[in-house]
This record gives sequence, C-alpha cells and structure tokens, in this order.
Amino acid sequence: MSRRTHKKYSSELRLKAVEDYLSDEGAMKQIREKYGILANKQLINWIKWYNGHRDF
Repeated sequence: MSRRTHKKYSSELRLKAVEDYLSDEGAMKQIREKYGILANKQLINWIKWYNGHRDF
C-alpha cells in the first residue's frame, strides 16, 4: 500500500518554475523535472495564481 506525502515548495522555487515556464524555458515536463515538482496540476495552479496576481 503506497502512501502519498505532501511536498512543500518554497515561494522562490514556485516563482522560478512559473517564470521559466512562461518564458518558454522548456515544456511543463522539463520544468517539473528541473525543480522536482511532482505533478502537472501543481505547476498549473501556480501559473494560475501568478497570472491572477496572488502571492505564493
């Protein structure tokens, strides 16, 4: 039986990942691998927050 753990990401990492993605530094998969982000959905949510001018 596998157990999912929650990974905590710093605000700096979130911002760098979003900025890299939005500036076409790579595909979503590449950005996730670069920063160790576990799920596409997580990065998508950060992008929505960033575009909505919300704080991380």
